[in-house]
Amino acid sequence: MDMDLKTLLGPIGPGTFHEQHWGRRPLLLSRGTPGFYEHLLSLDDVERLLGTHRFRDADVRLVRNGKILRDKRTRLGDDSLDLVTVYGELSRGATILVMDAHRHLRPLAALCSRLAHELGHVVAANLYLTPSQAYGFEPHYDHHDVFILQIHGSKTWRLYPEYVRHPKPPEQPHVDPARIGELEREVELLPGDLLYLPRGFVHQAVTSDRPSLHVTVGVHVLTWSDLIAQALTAVTSRDPAFRDAVPRALSTGGPVTAEHERTLRSLIERLAEAVDAGEAAARLTGRLIDATHPVPGEQLSAILLRDEICSTSIVRHRRGMTPVVDRAEGSVTVHFQGNRLRGPEQLEPPLRFIAATQEFEVASIPGDLSDDDRVALVRRFIADGLLTNAPLDG
Repeated sequence: MDMDLKTLLGPIGPGTFHEQHWGRRPLLLSRGTPGFYEHLLSLDDVERLLGTHRFRDADVRLVRNGKILRDKRTRLGDDSLDLVTVYGELSRGATILVMDAHRHLRPLAALCSRLAHELGHVVAANLYLTPSQAYGFEPHYDHHDVFILQIHGSKTWRLYPEYVRHPKPPEQPHVDPARIGELEREVELLPGDLLYLPRGFVHQAVTSDRPSLHVTVGVHVLTWSDLIAQALTAVTSRDPAFRDAVPRALSTGGPVTAEHERTLRSLIERLAEAVDAGEAAARLTGRLIDATHPVPGEQLSAILLRDEICSTSIVRHRRGMTPVVDRAEGSVTVHFQGNRLRGPEQLEPPLRFIAATQEFEVASIPGDLSDDDRVALVRRFIADGLLTNAPLDG
């Protein structure tokens, strides 16, 4: 069974978390259950990942005593990891950081996808493997909220006060030691424990006599400014006044005149009058869907066996799919993780049914369609990745 927010936050539950901690203050869950995350990740999983996968630039980093070891080449010519270098630096005190590990490990992909849907924000996962008596980064804060899941060994976290209220990229998370404040708390995470830190809170993690493997699940929040940006994009697409070139003075450090001020304020008022909150929210939803990677699995076998689909077949959404339907200019689009499918507006009832129904019999699809049409539509959605006929395990 994939882990959801309720399970992750047990025993306090999502309600208490949102009321007392989300975006406000840290949360520590010392569970005393070493195997709590055993289905998510193990040390063996990390070794297989490092030994078999091909990584993009900067996917795997080595960090020691507050510095990224940029002079260390971690990849060979075929993009596999240079394990001699990577493990050698690990033995000399470096932390191995694997960025976006959810791209490579299905359980983490499923967790990130589920949390993205439940929280309504972009979610990603990084791995940190640190040897004993070592640390990766100096005291710092993050631009995103984090859930820290201790998988193996132990790590001590030093927690400081909030340094910046709700920071957002591209602000640089520089911490002035003179302004860091007093150490508020020092906690040791053991396997199965969880620590939640809101963005902007300074922290540092160190190991003692044991190494540590933990997952940082980062929640990159979508803000009101993001919604406003989507509203501006929508209005700009319709109103050419927003696409006019700005005077040279405004882009070259020249004087800002009263006319410039009036024009800017006029456009802002024009935006306020033209904005459609529903349209902006739909665009923001699309951004979240595009940023959430499909959970691997349940597709290949379904594609190979899709010719067996008939009107009595039972199909369902693949794990992690949260489709939405948009209608515009005589067409209907179903947008879901990894893809989108567009059809004529006559298909709106069946497409809305498919998007809204987790599991259904092919014959139950509504609309003025023959059984052959329904079968063909389902086969198309299987090929495009939304549906599967694979049994739901666990």
